[in-house]
Amino acid sequence: MTIPPAAAEVTTLGPTAHRPSKEQALTRTDKIIRFIEEQFLIEFGDEVTPQSDLFKDGIIDSFGYIRLMGYLEEEFSLKIKSEEFLLDVPSTLEQIDRFVADRQGGPACAG
Repeated sequence: MTIPPAAAEVTTLGPTAHRPSKEQALTRTDKIIRFIEEQFLIEFGDEVTPQSDLFKDGIIDSFGYIRLMGYLEEEFSLKIKSEEFLLDVPSTLEQIDRFVADRQGGPACAG
């Protein structure tokens, strides 16, 4: 089965969400999810959603945010100026994915 390119970037999250194995190619969104889940010891699902504010919910603090930005720069070959991520802080998975997509010229996840 071939997945249309637009649908390949969309990740549906929930208790029964399909999570690609490490052997499968991960989408940009999947890579961001995996990093956040592994580094901050959470799991996206019912309680933590793509719309959850990761700062207000106590998942990420300022140090974690710097780690996240470093990961995004390295993983997606981005050059992020400090004023870019200090003025308009992306605080949800959707906003983080859009932040990367905007710099790559691609579509953001539908969440």
